[in-house]
Amino acid sequence: DMYTHPEEVADALTTLREAGKIREAGVSNYTPQQTAALVPYLPFPLVSQQPEFSALQLDPLRNGVLDQCMERKMVPLAWSPLAGGRIPRGSTDVPKELLSVLDQLGEREGVTRSSVALGFILAHPSKPVCIIGTQNSERIREMARDTSITLDRHDVYRIIQASDGTPLP
Repeated sequence: DMYTHPEEVADALTTLREAGKIREAGVSNYTPQQTAALVPYLPFPLVSQQPEFSALQLDPLRNGVLDQCMERKMVPLAWSPLAGGRIPRGSTDVPKELLSVLDQLGEREGVTRSSVALGFILAHPSKPVCIIGTQNSERIREMARDTSITLDRHDVYRIIQASDGTPLP
């Protein structure tokens, strides 16, 4: 709530923690500035930030969220890492070039497009955790099995360029 003072949020989190209802606290969809405004009012550190982050939603790479996570030792919890299922389905709003790059890398690694999309998130040095949002046990096993893929910088920048539709400088 952008109309709630950070001190009020901190008071609520502190009350919950002191009552034993939470052990740790994090923020979701906060800008780096909102997080920085909250931190001075908390008697304990924030442990996580939950941004939307996928091969289709690259804002956390550019808006300082992932940088702040590294600076403050917060774990990024990437929600919608498969863009709400649009990446695996190959929805019409996903750039064809992005799907092509994900498929090429998937073929090279012997995994699905979804696994490459998750590998893209996991390759970031902030060490994100992907919230895959499924209750399908086979899908969970598939995603867990495929987290061992290795994407180098060339691979991740190919994904970024394909998502943006423009070459990087």
